[in-house]
Amino acid sequence: MNLNDLLKGYDFKLINGDKNTRVSDITYSSKEVKKNSLFVAIKGEKSDGHKFINDAEKKGASVLVLQDLNKENKGKHNTLIKVKDSLDALAYMSARFYGDPTKDIKVCAVTGTNGKTTVTYIIESIWKGENQIAGVIGTINNRFNEKQYPSALTTPLSKELQELFSQMKKSGVQNVVVEASSHALDKKRLNYTNLDSAVFTNLTQDHLDYHKDFDSYFEAKKRLFSDVLNDSNKTRKYAISNYDDPNGIRIIKDFRGEKLYYSVDNPKAHFYARNIEITTKGIKAEVVTPDGTMEIRSELLGRHNLSNILASIANTMLLGASKDSIKKGVASLKNVPGRLERVQNSRGINIFVDYAHTPDALSSVLKLTKSLCTGRLIVVFGCGGDRDAEKRPMMGGVAARLGDIVIVTSDNPRTEEPEKIIFDIEKGIKEELGEDSNYYKITDRYEAILKATEISVENDTIVVAGKGHEDYQIIGDKTIHFDDREMCRKAAEEAGYSTN
Repeated sequence: MNLNDLLKGYDFKLINGDKNTRVSDITYSSKEVKKNSLFVAIKGEKSDGHKFINDAEKKGASVLVLQDLNKENKGKHNTLIKVKDSLDALAYMSARFYGDPTKDIKVCAVTGTNGKTTVTYIIESIWKGENQIAGVIGTINNRFNEKQYPSALTTPLSKELQELFSQMKKSGVQNVVVEASSHALDKKRLNYTNLDSAVFTNLTQDHLDYHKDFDSYFEAKKRLFSDVLNDSNKTRKYAISNYDDPNGIRIIKDFRGEKLYYSVDNPKAHFYARNIEITTKGIKAEVVTPDGTMEIRSELLGRHNLSNILASIANTMLLGASKDSIKKGVASLKNVPGRLERVQNSRGINIFVDYAHTPDALSSVLKLTKSLCTGRLIVVFGCGGDRDAEKRPMMGGVAARLGDIVIVTSDNPRTEEPEKIIFDIEKGIKEELGEDSNYYKITDRYEAILKATEISVENDTIVVAGKGHEDYQIIGDKTIHFDDREMCRKAAEEAGYSTN
């Protein structure tokens, strides 16, 4: 592609070289540079791409795009471009390089602390009920046309994101739903994506290791509506927000298009439920919408999943799905990987694996399971290392308050000492139950799961929280295979139960 076409309409300065330089591809990694690549120097959290511009040029980069220009990097390079913001420039050029693929397909982005993944699964299921081809970009994987691809990040960087959109468009995908993380929004990965709609689920404490404070976290999430959705070129755009969340109104206030709200049971919202039944078999409710009412049934569990269902109904109905397709799609989704996923065993003990890794998410899961179980609630959980340490005692307090037996263990300790993380969690347990409180500390995660199965009896419920769908554990600088679901089955066998 011609560089001049790639940057057409964008604010940049040509330091030296030729605006008609041909570009074969775009990359922000010097390791991936090929002949005639355009290399974008990005300031990352751990490294600065500006330090690798000479390496990129030696490998054949024909164009260098820099945010910071100084005597050291100005030099006599082939073609050198100066921009105000490398991340924004990467997003702009990536969208143009791949032909602005989102202008021709329906795209919804979902943001919030909890519920993003579940909402994407429900929306996907509804579009399948409408006999439309759906694509999903998210935490568990990226998928379209019955194929699944590994997902390294909840939301890919803009280059990979626009490439995915392009691949989906070429394969006939009609509707795409994307999980929009706070990191992705802060790093402008969704800039120049033409959204039709954006959904807000909820906001509770998370990622403060990155955002530093809750206000910054909120502002990052808000960008989805105030910047990305506002800047979309789509004719009609919708902001869909959770009326039950304290931040639900404020987060979309700067959006200039149509604003609609959903609520579990508040009739002030545009979409809400009544005649609600939530049991161990799932959810049954009557959903009130601006287009009339409908009865829905779902095998998903809990009030929080009813909220996720309502968000999905609002989005798909506004984008053209019929009531019949919505009912069919909601009913046909049996589970979401790692989200209150049941591990079967012949003893009849309820074992669930869940991704809950924030105080609010853990509280929701434990309140639900406690309300449904007739025996004791055994909670196995830990907290991730090198991440928001403030939430550790909060999660310890939640587990102590709602669980009958608490087993504190490792999650992904990364470069932190597991015992230090457990110590932080213990503060919350002791604050809730007193210094002499009884709980288990078992650093090895499998041994902790095994202990839970060994002490459980009929009618007990075990919740193993924190990792959900993840099939790995990060210890130090090593990543090992570890799947909570596999470990629960193995532990049940070792404890004398036969699994199926």
